[in-house]
Amino acid sequence: MGRKTLTHSAQSNANRREHVTPLLRQVQWLRVPERITFKLATLMFQCVNGIAPGCISADVRRVADVPGRKHPHSAASSSPAITATRRSTVGDRAFVVAAASVWNKLPQEIRSATSLAVVRRRLKTHLFDCV
Repeated sequence: MGRKTLTHSAQSNANRREHVTPLLRQVQWLRVPERITFKLATLMFQCVNGIAPGCISADVRRVADVPGRKHPHSAASSSPAITATRRSTVGDRAFVVAAASVWNKLPQEIRSATSLAVVRRRLKTHLFDCV
């Protein structure tokens, strides 16, 4: 018996040896690294705006709330602070570090959005443009 082959999509007529990126763009799906960035950024938006569960947002601090940051520029910042880690392989993968890093690298038009729906739409467009 032969193995059953999976097609990318019933509508695409794509061969399994063809590159999948154009097909993902056609069905408006993000690749795995961009999907991870999307999830981290949406969770960080929820943390920054106080709509995330407490277990997620408990460790997220704003730059202005960090002791020793008395500069006027950082005091007015609502950006999440990136916590220093001891191990770059494990510590940088922690939610607080990874999500704050992703969030701070996003354009201001995404970070200044007022609703989750707007953030998701702008973020998806931004991530598609980056690929």
